[in-house]
Amino acid sequence: MAIALSTDMVSVKLVVPVDDDFPVLGGKTLRLNCGITLRHEAGEPVVAVRGVSIGGVPIPDAWLGNIKNVDLVREFGGQGGFWDLFSKGVEDIKVLDGSLFVKLRE
Repeated sequence: MAIALSTDMVSVKLVVPVDDDFPVLGGKTLRLNCGITLRHEAGEPVVAVRGVSIGGVPIPDAWLGNIKNVDLVREFGGQGGFWDLFSKGVEDIKVLDGSLFVKLRE
């Protein structure tokens, strides 16, 4: 796994070996890439999936449940679930080139 941090963006690269018994892809190694927007805006954290690709091929938004470029905190917060708890626990969050700053609420 490799993580790259740039302004308001977290990029994750994974190399995943697939079990030999898995249909079609068995015994192969997959390269997964994911980009996530991460920042604090108007007193709330913003978390949005920018894109996901497998082996360099972008995964369609429909296959991701139409969550691409959707602020997950705004969309799913306020329902008492994970994103609601996440937003209540984060006072500030910043991603800069090579740095991640998270200030938790007390």
